[in-house]
Amino acid sequence: MKPSTQIDYQARIDSALRWMSARLDAEVAPADVAQAVALSPYHFHRIFRGVTGESVMQCLRRLRLEAAARQLWQREANVIDVALAAGYNSHEGFTRAFKDHFGEAPDTWRQQHREFVRSQSSNVVLPVPVVEVRDVPTVPFISMAYRGSFAEVGQVWERFIGLAASLGLFTGSEQLIGRYPDDPDITPAGKIRFDVGLRGSPDPSRLPLHPALHAEVLPAGRWAVALHRGSYATLHETYLSLVGGWIARNGYVLDDRPCLEWYLNSPATTAEADLLTEVWAPLLFEAT
Repeated sequence: MKPSTQIDYQARIDSALRWMSARLDAEVAPADVAQAVALSPYHFHRIFRGVTGESVMQCLRRLRLEAAARQLWQREANVIDVALAAGYNSHEGFTRAFKDHFGEAPDTWRQQHREFVRSQSSNVVLPVPVVEVRDVPTVPFISMAYRGSFAEVGQVWERFIGLAASLGLFTGSEQLIGRYPDDPDITPAGKIRFDVGLRGSPDPSRLPLHPALHAEVLPAGRWAVALHRGSYATLHETYLSLVGGWIARNGYVLDDRPCLEWYLNSPATTAEADLLTEVWAPLLFEAT
């Protein structure tokens, strides 16, 4: 396979994953996904499996169950409501599928996961003054998708920055942004999705984009924003304090948008102890 063809297929599968993730509560067939990314249904299944290691329906099932798992620990929703949102028509069918995937029934998993997050976050204290609730307008976002282990994230950032620079996407006012659709405590390491990108032009459609890049506009929304100072290796502590502690204590509920990281300075010019990163957790507009 030629490199340009491989990049094109990779980009289309990344688009397929985004398309599927936005329709986890809908009836989706492999032919629908193929049509959405303009690939022949006959070839799409082989391409998708070759890139992701899963069939379309295996991937869709996993994404639905992982979304359900996030719902279970983040909210007080009934299991049947979570099951319906995940595309299951019965409590029994959902419980069976959930137990097959995670090894525990939904109620048991929720209790154990919450206890784990609580025990971890109790050891990390995040000062309340550095947490802000912000209502943010739309944000133009240019990104490169990645799937795999967090251990490779630094290399992915290097590739993205080099590519963006070669295309003239840096003009001096951009901010680098990381987007995390998956929870590493839920999604297997080799399948974790991570988008590396930057805040782009108000009209990204006019920019000369490489096939590996994706331009979109992040929707307006409400966010809980925590400032993390120091090494990227300790960012998980801020996540635990924010998502596992501050949000619940202050009566907010997470919604289904992915968390974001906004990098306020660069490790190339800043000492590790002085790195500044904002962790953005998405909130429903209504506090409880």
